[in-house]
Amino acid sequence: MALQGATGPNDARQGQEPAGGFVSRAARLLDNRPLRWAALAVVVALQGVLFLSGYRLTPDQLALHRVSMLGFDAILTESVAAAVVSGRFCFFFSPLSYYAELLSDYFVVRALFIGVYFGFLWAFAAYWARLVRAEAALLLLLLLVSLQILDFNNLPPNSFTIAFTLPALLLVCSRRVLLSWDGALSQASTAKRLALFAVVLAAYLASDYVFIFGVSLLLLEYALAWWRGRGGLIAKAKGLLRRKKTWFDAAPVALAALAYGGWRLLHPPAYAGTTLAAAFDPILILATAATHAVGGFTLARPELYAVLAANASPPPGGWLPLVGVFVGSAFLGAATLQELRGLALGKRLAVVCLGLAFFVVLPLALSPKYQQLQLEHLPAYVDSRFAFLWATAALACLVCLLGRHLGHGARRLFLSMLFGLILGAASAYTYYHNADMSQAMLEYTAAWDRAGRLAAEARAVTGAGGSESGRNGGLAARVDPLGLVAGHPEFDLEAYWRQYVTWREARRGDAWLGESLGRFAARPVTLTPGRLYAAAELPRRFYGRAGWYWPAAWGVYSRGERACLPFEGVALGKDGVLAFTAGGVLAPGRVSQALEVWVNGQPLATLDLTATPAVQQIAVPGELLSGGQATFEFRLDRAFSPASLGGEDHRRLGFALLNVLFVQP
Repeated sequence: MALQGATGPNDARQGQEPAGGFVSRAARLLDNRPLRWAALAVVVALQGVLFLSGYRLTPDQLALHRVSMLGFDAILTESVAAAVVSGRFCFFFSPLSYYAELLSDYFVVRALFIGVYFGFLWAFAAYWARLVRAEAALLLLLLLVSLQILDFNNLPPNSFTIAFTLPALLLVCSRRVLLSWDGALSQASTAKRLALFAVVLAAYLASDYVFIFGVSLLLLEYALAWWRGRGGLIAKAKGLLRRKKTWFDAAPVALAALAYGGWRLLHPPAYAGTTLAAAFDPILILATAATHAVGGFTLARPELYAVLAANASPPPGGWLPLVGVFVGSAFLGAATLQELRGLALGKRLAVVCLGLAFFVVLPLALSPKYQQLQLEHLPAYVDSRFAFLWATAALACLVCLLGRHLGHGARRLFLSMLFGLILGAASAYTYYHNADMSQAMLEYTAAWDRAGRLAAEARAVTGAGGSESGRNGGLAARVDPLGLVAGHPEFDLEAYWRQYVTWREARRGDAWLGESLGRFAARPVTLTPGRLYAAAELPRRFYGRAGWYWPAAWGVYSRGERACLPFEGVALGKDGVLAFTAGGVLAPGRVSQALEVWVNGQPLATLDLTATPAVQQIAVPGELLSGGQATFEFRLDRAFSPASLGGEDHRRLGFALLNVLFVQP
């Protein structure tokens, strides 16, 4: 035992297993660098390709795109107006956002945005690993890629626009350069220092989110510099103040803070998202910050677990990509933990990184708008993306600390593989969830594809001047029949689609516009005859597409005037029965709601729904069932929006569905 205690970790591992034994072979496999990089490429590619589906997903982005098609003068006017109303200096950089939205119609540009976003994740992982002096960049990158959520609400991919990601990427790369220079900053040429200073300052000014994130980077850097400094309190303070790097770091922060603060004094914000709540509620602030801090994690969405367990349907694209993500992530997780031997100041770093996750979301947590959204359970926003980086870094710290206590030999290998399996399962779950969301996004963005096809047809279809009925009477219904695309309450969707078709018509000769370099089409989602589905347990890919909102525990509301329920595996020519429990969503003064039910494009029945949910049964003639499918469509004359009564809910509610069953006795 004394001899073993005197040997190094590798010697100890080899001493417990004969040469060529299982442990030695497995350890060599995990240490295979080319295999690690290949596994990383597979995981990043499979997870990253899902992000290509999402663009122009929020009402804000729709408004940006409308202005972007009007040209630079309109963009500049809107940018200045937004800067004045919101009191945010960074809106002077808004042309970046406008042109990013304009270019999102190009598949190659969206692919570039995704590359910038994942490059940002890699840059942050490399920066953090260099800062904490640990060989853990691969671990952090793997955690970031494996645990991030794909969502509609200003999280990736629709927050990958240049206005946020490019400044953040430039900032992290600049901090990485400064870490490498450190004490040699004064030896760098004046041109290099000025260029670096300009990049950092521009990143701060381009986005207030990036500015807050940049301050969080400095907080960790200087906390580590303080802990690693020598001497007492005064000696450490003097050491930091004497460094040229300290003043170099402070100058752009001070200038950016002066720009933001001065502009805010000149133009006090009239926007609830940039003001302080009138009442200081510490519990609500903490709850809002906590929810935003974990808003970027798929594993922080517990409402998904039960649905996944109840509907173990194959993910879009089949099981093979999911297995690839699982195997690649499990291998990388085991390989990275196998070689970790601890982390200096690891416990402090974990606490600080978690604190920084709360720091970057605190400004929004103090605002009345996001406190109200917290009460309505709509938490995630752009700041959640930056909080996700720090929360994941805290998790990486804990994994590094775990590496110190695994022991050696077979025990270390077993525990490393166990960790790999856990991470692989989490990564596979993320892939399953994100693949579903990617499909919903493809269904959503298909409206722009349909509008592009209209623009590519003969001009008589839409009319050169925009005065024909095709452009006036229902273009929105043609390109977006399920009403998935929604703008702000005052946003004129019909005018927007006319404007977009005109913009596409003027560019019909552009070979790259609308061209996809791969097959990215929304795959059909179907139900099985003979099974009773609770509406809240429908396969997740229904929600956000096919005319349904996200469900509640009681059931689900349909979206707009149309909603669909497709069944597959239907017996040809055999009569059936559609049974469902539904209730009407009634405007004031109405006692019933007419609901038309169609199957495969043919009318079945018209029902009168009341506010009290009731069971409905409809006979389905066998001659209407063809091709092994039965697509039931529900049509209403008019959807109801609670906002019409002065509320904050701007959804267009059709009817309420509690459950559904289709049988062929």
